[in-house]
Amino acid sequence: MIKFFFLLGLCCCCCLLVEVRSKVFSPEEFGEVMRNASGVNASHIEIWKCLVKWESSFDTAAHNTKSGDHGIFQINEKWWCSPPGKYCQVACVSLRDDDITDDIECALSVYDEHERISGNGFRAWHGYTKHCMNVTAAEEPELDLKENETI
Repeated sequence: MIKFFFLLGLCCCCCLLVEVRSKVFSPEEFGEVMRNASGVNASHIEIWKCLVKWESSFDTAAHNTKSGDHGIFQINEKWWCSPPGKYCQVACVSLRDDDITDDIECALSVYDEHERISGNGFRAWHGYTKHCMNVTAAEEPELDLKENETI
């Protein structure tokens, strides 16, 4: 019995030594990462920025234990990350680290599936439906032609 508790204590200590690095992005930095990511529609960048602001405050470590949402995009564990969801073929814990490459791939999968089902992939996220439905690419200053027009 003493060996059991010793091993249990040792395992707990080892778990505490495992460090998962997370990051809180600035909106500009997040936008730049999205611009450079494969498969991201450039005209959707401002929508993604708004969505992530409301879903996770740009924090990669965000974890809603009540809803089962993970990471900067708040990907739900029921369907998308494992365990138990498997559609993204990624572990939920990997959605809460500072490398958002797999998060972006999974978010695009969620988007594509909801685009197929409802015609608007962003409707998968409550942050979009509550706060971002009227956001367009034109809200990004460098894309606003009115500021740069000459007469």
